[in-house]
Amino acid sequence: MKSTILILVVLLFCSINIEAQSTFQQGWYIVEKGAIYGVYAPGSLDFSKKGKQDDINELTIGVGEVVFIWEQSNGLYIGNEWFGRISIFKSLDKLTKAPETGKIAYLEKDIDDLEGKVMSAGSAVWVTDFNTATKTVKVVLAGGKKYEIPATDITLLASYIVREGQSFIQYKKAN
Repeated sequence: MKSTILILVVLLFCSINIEAQSTFQQGWYIVEKGAIYGVYAPGSLDFSKKGKQDDINELTIGVGEVVFIWEQSNGLYIGNEWFGRISIFKSLDKLTKAPETGKIAYLEKDIDDLEGKVMSAGSAVWVTDFNTATKTVKVVLAGGKKYEIPATDITLLASYIVREGQSFIQYKKAN
């Protein structure tokens, strides 16, 4: 009887542990206020024009920016910003999964509202609702807040990388 109860307890614990691990979904996440993270490795934008790396402990991620979380390990979440920086988040509590439909974009101009600056130029943001008639897009920031801004205020990153990369990328075969 005792061994049967012990087996049931072990099976219950294993199923709870498996369920907790299976809830993680890799993808784009919007950083919310209070997210706790550390920078593991710098990205291409973390170097000055002279090639000097900024102090890794001074690197920040802004509230409302997006990161790609690709792995969970030992209760930590590992991800990248669009320019390659690797960061580790303590939990997903202060990260919101980006809407399924949308794209990552580079913010060309600040987003301001009546209360002041909401997001600074240079931030990576999640863009939805492309309106060709009004030439606007909706940007989803922390707290699910949406801002409609001119489409000229953003650059879709995929388009930018492909366009800019054509001038210097040398393609080769993998051996």
